[in-house]
Amino acid sequence: MTSSVSNVKGTELSKSSSPTLGNALTGRLSGVTVMQTSGQPGADLGNVFVRGQGSFNGSNRPMLILDDIEVSYDVLGTMDVNEVESISVLKDAASTAVYGIKGANGVILITTKRGKTGPRK
Repeated sequence: MTSSVSNVKGTELSKSSSPTLGNALTGRLSGVTVMQTSGQPGADLGNVFVRGQGSFNGSNRPMLILDDIEVSYDVLGTMDVNEVESISVLKDAASTAVYGIKGANGVILITTKRGKTGPRK
């Protein structure tokens, strides 16, 4: 592999005391920075940067892909950490090339848990 990708499993994220997915990423992935600017209840989602800020004029938010569908940035603040199977962060031009200009600030791929056949546990 010649591209830069970081991965984290959902079991590792569930060890975090943070209820939001965005803040649970703090310190778990190399090259990913989360800056929380507010402690207001319901508005505590931090700004997520992949490899720093790309520009000072536009949005520096990474592209979010949830189960192969592009979603808004707010998903990081509303999604439960226990629903996540794994997260991969694509950080460089080689790995984000298939997403075009939208992937210029990085791409966060979120895979949710799937149901399994068999008796309930």
